[in-house]
Amino acid sequence: MSAALLYLVSLNVDAAQVVENLASINTTLLAPAAIATICSVLIKTERLRLLLDHSPQNVIPFQKTYIGLSLGIFGNVFLPLRGGDALRCVALSKLVPGSSVSRQIGVFVAEKTFETVSFALIAVFGVIWFHRDFLDKTPWAAALAMGVLAIGIIGLFAMNWLLHHMLPERLEKLRVIIWGKAVLQNISAAFRDIASLRQISVLAGLTIALRLIEATMFLLIAQGLGMTLSIPQLAVIFAISAFGIAIPAAPGFVGTFEAAIVYATMMFGIDQTAALGFALTAHAWLLLSWLLMGATAFALMPGIFTLVKKNEKMPCV
Repeated sequence: MSAALLYLVSLNVDAAQVVENLASINTTLLAPAAIATICSVLIKTERLRLLLDHSPQNVIPFQKTYIGLSLGIFGNVFLPLRGGDALRCVALSKLVPGSSVSRQIGVFVAEKTFETVSFALIAVFGVIWFHRDFLDKTPWAAALAMGVLAIGIIGLFAMNWLLHHMLPERLEKLRVIIWGKAVLQNISAAFRDIASLRQISVLAGLTIALRLIEATMFLLIAQGLGMTLSIPQLAVIFAISAFGIAIPAAPGFVGTFEAAIVYATMMFGIDQTAALGFALTAHAWLLLSWLLMGATAFALMPGIFTLVKKNEKMPCV
């Protein structure tokens, strides 16, 4: 699939022009892009730490959260089918006191559900806003967009109620395997933890800040290539690209990321050749940042892979 998508986005593209665009990038804009990347990593780590930490007596250190998150992202660069996500769950189960793999799977599902809702809202509202002629021709589109927002918010509470109140009884009746039951119960617990208005508000605030910083990073890369795109437009492009990254495919999201970026960028009047150059530059930048995250995780805890492979926990300090 990755190879097919790369082939499709390369059709009718002037390869020489792509190389020329990449060679002419304004490197002075990469320094602020690096700062934006660092800020996005810190916010991502803090958001995950809040999802992991629900007890004043069991505060999860920021450093351990960063190591677990970084290992997962680093693993996705080299492992197919998003194998790094499994590595992250195992690593955090070792690093977080009193945790387990099933608990980390629950946290992962809750986090990605929250992410999916936020990306979907940005994509839907962005496409409608930037294509207002479509809105004028189809007045029901505004109602549809508001419906998506309402469904997203109600869905978080409904998912929590369904998993927490109804599912345990069904599981007992079905007599499912113990580990599968533990995973589903931990998914329920993770949704319960973010179902309060305060928790959702904090997570939403961090997610909005994260989306703005990521859009700024993309803006700097686009400006370095001489492209004129606004932050709202780039927020929509990044939101759409997130769905490309979410598809289990080749290591490093090769092909799926480029396809999502190219077709999303072309919605705003950018030709395919320039869009492909932008996608390749953004992907290279992200891959570099993901590799650096993995390197810093190894530097902070050189024996992390040994810990992950062993059936033991990280000592509490």
